Amino acid sequence: MQRREFITLLGGVAVAWPLAARAQQRFRIGLLNTGASTFFIAPFVGKLGELGFLEGNNIVIERKFAEGNSERLKEYAADLVRQHVDVIVTIGTPAGFAAKQATSTIPIVFGAIATRSVSVLSQVSPGLAEMQLATR
Repeated sequence: MQRREFITLLGGVAVAWPLAARAQQRFRIGLLNTGASTFFIAPFVGKLGELGFLEGNNIVIERKFAEGNSERLKEYAADLVRQHVDVIVTIGTPAGFAAKQATSTIPIVFGAIATRSVSVLSQVSPGLAEMQLATR
């Protein structure tokens, strides 16, 4: 192998290596639930599966259930931030507030939230009012 061929091969490996490493990483979802109910989880995980995101394969879901305890909710939100999840999905209005207080850099998806809270949250997070929420 000549020197130019070797350098070209080495350059190709240097470019491809980070792409291959990223492809093997799992997307981490933090699921923050105000209560203890799991009604939302099966449809959520099912829809992710339909879209090609399979738990244990290319996604990891960190589940946190506060069971109505607001202090635990704050702790769990902070814990998800420390775990460096890629996105936080909240169930319940208090979970949405706790996640918003815990981070300003991790995207938050409000999976289930009371409609009246949207105006309050939009003041905390500009642009939230533009988000369409399913209320039925």
